Amino acid sequence: YSNIVYLSSGGGLLEDGYAIGRLFKRYEMTTHITGGQKCSSSCAIAFLGGKYRSMGGDAELLFHAPYISSGIAIDCSDYGQVDELKKYYQANLGYKDGEFLLDRTMSYCSNTSGWTLNADGAKLFGITTE
Repeated sequence: YSNIVYLSSGGGLLEDGYAIGRLFKRYEMTTHITGGQKCSSSCAIAFLGGKYRSMGGDAELLFHAPYISSGIAIDCSDYGQVDELKKYYQANLGYKDGEFLLDRTMSYCSNTSGWTLNADGAKLFGITTE
């Protein structure tokens, strides 16, 4: 493939993940997580924008609920973010797989852990394309 983007990040802002993922989608990029690397949070959101998505053998992809931090605790109850996340997932994965990923994502209200998938799990749940 041409236009391959290799991703590895502990995460960042949700809005940045959307923006990068939308660029990947617009330019039909291939997203890949190399073996031994982890793509978490906003990195996982950006990863979904790839036209083709793949992972190395021991790579990891981590999803968790969107949250707002008060500095002391986090709050995952912002339903405006959840609605946008659902639309983004469904635009990139289709209705059924997007709905499933949203359900799994919202099960993890954390800024350090989440639903973690290896390459086989990501393929099983329709997140990777190859």
